[in-house]
Amino acid sequence: MASDWFLEEYKLLQSKIDQVLTSQFQVRSWSVSLLTGFVLGVFATHTSPLALLIAVPIILTFQLQDKRQEWFRKSLSRRAADLESGINLLGLPTSGFSPTDLKRWAALRRYVPNLGAVPGTARVLIEGKMKGKWPLRHAETFFWGVQYAIVAIIILAHFAIVIWSPILRWVICRLWSLLF
Repeated sequence: MASDWFLEEYKLLQSKIDQVLTSQFQVRSWSVSLLTGFVLGVFATHTSPLALLIAVPIILTFQLQDKRQEWFRKSLSRRAADLESGINLLGLPTSGFSPTDLKRWAALRRYVPNLGAVPGTARVLIEGKMKGKWPLRHAETFFWGVQYAIVAIIILAHFAIVIWSPILRWVICRLWSLLF
């Protein structure tokens, strides 16, 4: 039966999407762990924070791997959404329908009573993310931006302390001598 083929492919796609999501979580976890190790190592050994520059290409490598997984996830989700639309049209005489008519029938079919379970996970997730607020739509960008910002802030703070400490000490001494 044609519906069995649709459902088997749909189940396969859902399992692959789950695997990709697990992989993305692992990549992000490893990135956070390595960055934390670098930062703690720099502070524990009293090494120059410039050593944290080594972390930048490592973070970039993890970010590229994450983008690759995101591409896989989006491709699989689009195919799952296509299958969901196809499953919604099973049993309907669709010959001669325009693509617009097919979408309308698929949308109506979701609400037909006694139809049974009709998959809609991919559609709901795709629509939900697009309707979400800015932080939800750009969470991945924010995640990686924070990691780069941590490295930049530590290095800039180090330079500010190293460069500005003598200058500030001199200014404070001059002000002190002028006032007292």
